[in-house]
Amino acid sequence: MKITKANGKLIVPDNPTIPFVESDGVGAEVTPVMQAVVDAAVAKAY
Repeated sequence: MKITKANGKLIVPDNPTIPFVESDGVGAEVTPVMQAVVDAAVAKAY
């Protein structure tokens, strides 16, 4: 589910979708590492 904003507040679902663009100019080798970092951060937060 998407993270949205309503009435000035963030609405964060239990299972948020975090989009990313693979190889957006940074380099394809960075994407898997970035995914691991984001996954770990989400796991810790939830």
